[in-house]
Amino acid sequence: MKYDKKIILSVLMMVICLTIIPGGTGKARENQSENLLRNPDFEVLEAPDKSRFWSRDRGWSIDTEGPYQGKSCLRASEAWRWLSQEVPAKPEQYYSFTAYVKSDIRAEKKTDYQNAFLWLDYLDKKGKVIKEDSGAVYAASSWRVYGRVTLAPAKTEKIRVKLGKRLGEGNVWFDEVELRLLSENLLLNPDFETLGPSGNPEFWGSMSGWSVDTREPYQGKNCMQGIVPWQQLWQLIPAKAKSFFILNAHLRSNITAEGADNLNAVMFLMCLDSKGELIKQEEQAMVASFSWQEREISVYTPDNTTAVKIVLAKRLGEGSLWVDDLQVRQLPSYLRIRILRAILDDKPFFIFYFAIYLILVISLLRVVLKR
Repeated sequence: MKYDKKIILSVLMMVICLTIIPGGTGKARENQSENLLRNPDFEVLEAPDKSRFWSRDRGWSIDTEGPYQGKSCLRASEAWRWLSQEVPAKPEQYYSFTAYVKSDIRAEKKTDYQNAFLWLDYLDKKGKVIKEDSGAVYAASSWRVYGRVTLAPAKTEKIRVKLGKRLGEGNVWFDEVELRLLSENLLLNPDFETLGPSGNPEFWGSMSGWSVDTREPYQGKNCMQGIVPWQQLWQLIPAKAKSFFILNAHLRSNITAEGADNLNAVMFLMCLDSKGELIKQEEQAMVASFSWQEREISVYTPDNTTAVKIVLAKRLGEGSLWVDDLQVRQLPSYLRIRILRAILDDKPFFIFYFAIYLILVISLLRVVLKR
């Protein structure tokens, strides 16, 4: 009997210890990692016209008139002259790269109008470039955030950030440059809080029928409202083959169900190849209720996948669909089994009940062995 009590006490102590250890598959929505770049706002100077920690070619100068914020920004007046900084990086990891950019260069060509570079070089341990990502953008006359999510290739040891003017008569200004390691969420602007000059959320593509709504978002100030069926709200992220991705999103709707088909919302995860061709698609139609609810869809990417497109749409019915607080994670392949994801998302609950069953099994074995 004393031995049984010792077993039970030992199991209970294990439960107490394990349940206070944070667990889960990481459902934090925001990306809180630090900026890997030093002096990203160019406020620290090592000379009157030179920003500390940044290497530069000719054609660059400090500008104190109208920075995005703070006292200084950097101006590029000559094309293909670089402002650069190298930072340590990890292979096959996701990073977000963003910067505020503006320009007084007027677009004169319809097919080749990008006037600025947000360039990334991926370097191996010997400093050799193993991949280049030019990141050409068109910067308008007012400050706006530009950027993307990127996936570092195998053998990456460093990333070289390079800013530059690309073409045209005039100048390009840069400020608030950020390179961050992503882990909890691979989406940029997942809660639609950052808006562009037109009032649309930055980093998101949308068809007609989608607009920002400030009434009763799930959290923050904004959510997205869709009123036209089958019009897409989407964002693209890089991906590689044989990877497992999961999308969580909060949805609500005022669409009243009619008839047998009452599924008023749909989410897609589309796997694309290097040519942008669809090679696999996971689709989940669902009923979005009157109150906010979290919905989930996942995909395991096939061979030749280079990107995953996240798509949401109103499906049918009279009324609106609202979307807020999205999260995309890349998880280990074994977590394709839903029960394992549930265990890791609520580890204390499952540990507690597992311990209870363990105590019962041990007690039963003791009774059987005594006989």
